[in-house]
Amino acid sequence: MIHSDVWGPCEVRSISGHRWFVTFIDCFSHYTWLYLLKHKSDVCSVFKDLCALIKNQHGATIKTLRS
Repeated sequence: MIHSDVWGPCEVRSISGHRWFVTFIDCFSHYTWLYLLKHKSDVCSVFKDLCALIKNQHGATIKTLRS
């Protein structure tokens, strides 16, 4: 199971223009991934990237996402 949370918008942008971030935490391993976002709508594409990363590095798939 992966827990997810989206935070933002921050009043101050990062140097590269990001105002949002999303975290993903694996309940079993406690691995944590943090992605900076320019737009809240980027969450879906970032999640797809995370799924591919987990599949390639660990040979596993995400079965449950809780936000």
